[in-house]
Amino acid sequence: MTTIIRTLLVAAWLLSTVPSFSQTLSPKPVDTEANSQALALYDFLYQQYGSKTITCSMAQPVWDYDKAQAVKTLTGQLPAMHCFDLMHLCYSPCDWINYDDITPVKEWHDMGGKVVLMWHWQVPKSQGSNEYTSTASETTFRPVNIDTEGSWEHQLFYTDLWEAYTVIKRLQDAGITVIWRPLHEAAGNVPNGGEAWFWWGKDGADVFKGLWRRMFDYFQDLGIHNLIWTWTSCDEDGNWYPGDHQVDIIGTDIYSRNEVSVKSRFLRLQQRYPSKMITLSECGDVPQLSVMEADEVTWLWAMPWYGNNNQGNPWGSDAWWNDAVNTYASGISSILISPSESNEPFTTPIYQLDGRRASATPSPGIYIRKGKKWVIH
Repeated sequence: MTTIIRTLLVAAWLLSTVPSFSQTLSPKPVDTEANSQALALYDFLYQQYGSKTITCSMAQPVWDYDKAQAVKTLTGQLPAMHCFDLMHLCYSPCDWINYDDITPVKEWHDMGGKVVLMWHWQVPKSQGSNEYTSTASETTFRPVNIDTEGSWEHQLFYTDLWEAYTVIKRLQDAGITVIWRPLHEAAGNVPNGGEAWFWWGKDGADVFKGLWRRMFDYFQDLGIHNLIWTWTSCDEDGNWYPGDHQVDIIGTDIYSRNEVSVKSRFLRLQQRYPSKMITLSECGDVPQLSVMEADEVTWLWAMPWYGNNNQGNPWGSDAWWNDAVNTYASGISSILISPSESNEPFTTPIYQLDGRRASATPSPGIYIRKGKKWVIH
């Protein structure tokens, strides 16, 4: 009887053009002025959700799609999505990293790939330091001081936000929509009595939510309307949620967990945020997609982290990718087949991350909010 009921439910979904969660999901992005490309991408995600998990690869480490190429070499197919990282924005532009050059992202987009962008936002370890970090315990940077004009935190926050804006604006001008995942994992281990992992969670939930809303308003006021906003939950951190009006997608990051714990978190997030799509925004050692699907866990997308775990094994193993591409998702739209008929391999610029600081360059200025207006500072 259980098998018959499940078969009928699947058949009912196939007759519908919207996800099985359509009675509660938000059909439009939270940006009421989202451009046509952003609306189209959101609709694609909305239509996919509840059907099959979209495959996503991660840059290694920041501004390339080499991992996507590695998946293609292994399986003959490309992931449908790829995530880039603004981690080294504090150094750019210099001879080893240049975010002004959006070539890698544009190449990926022009092949039909969906773009995710995150930001391991690095700040100086102390005021005036030449060493940078995003780890909360390694910096004296206090996000609670960002509202204090004249503080180094205030100046740095808006200088960096301006730099991020310029990259995103280039992408918008190129017609590229971005699934934007900033300020991720803010709560860290706080829900379990521990500490925040990143500086943006260092001063608690209310300060973090203020940062999120400030960033959202900043980009909106400067005319950025190509973003799909993704907030990353650390599970029991509902009081860290910025709110339904500024979040499109709920992500969660899971490493080294089994089917039972993965399903438990998926269901909790789905129940807690019924109007939002739920995604596995990062993962390490987790069940294969076919196993999760059989357990009725269908994420919006799943993204294995690049590199290896402490035992030297890849976070995204060959077996995981072979299952995702060749077995679980073969022939469906969540897998991107490279449209190129050429046998020449596609490549992305290689930036040597040797730790040198960027040479000092004049800043074009930063926007500071004065009342209801942003003025050049």
